[in-house]
Amino acid sequence: MDWEGKPHKELRVLWGGYFTPIHLVASKKSGITTVEGFTGRPFAMNPGTTSGWHMEYFFKAIDIKPITN
Repeated sequence: MDWEGKPHKELRVLWGGYFTPIHLVASKKSGITTVEGFTGRPFAMNPGTTSGWHMEYFFKAIDIKPITN
């Protein structure tokens, strides 16, 4: 949406969020070709970070259980 030049005098920002790009990468040798392919497979992510939380929620939402520890 283009809001430039269209101020809204009653609107206030309480928190400015940001995008967190998330990439799923698997080697060709792993044979993983879909997101579902991560089920039961070792998966490295950054626990305790925004991207780590997003990955946990993402996998939980689509019922994928990779091995993360």
